[in-house]
Amino acid sequence: MGFQGSITGGEGEALIFRQTWKEIPLFTQQVTLVCRGQELSAITAGRQLVGRPQLDPSRETISVATALIRFFNGVGALGDVCNRIDAIEPGYVAAASLSGPILLTPVWRVTTDTGAYQLDTVTGGVTRVS
Repeated sequence: MGFQGSITGGEGEALIFRQTWKEIPLFTQQVTLVCRGQELSAITAGRQLVGRPQLDPSRETISVATALIRFFNGVGALGDVCNRIDAIEPGYVAAASLSGPILLTPVWRVTTDTGAYQLDTVTGGVTRVS
């Protein structure tokens, strides 16, 4: 199909496929693939990364210690309370541009006992994810 990634879930004939870039997950680039037998029959939903992404060299990431502090502060600011971190997965989110390359922002997908969050490792911003 011309892009790399992994199957992250599915039900019946539908599979959720998340793209990767240099073997690192692109959290915003997921598609639902429908298979009939051993063949792909359709891409029914989602966003596929097209073009060549680039990291923005002008943006520096925060340190690991700062990221963890910003994460806990961000979770508290959302009104959530978590007791443990179950997983941290590094990845990227893609921002499309009409006039230039697709820019990738490094993020952590943090799974806790109360839900999943995304930490922007450039700004330190925290959002809930489903």
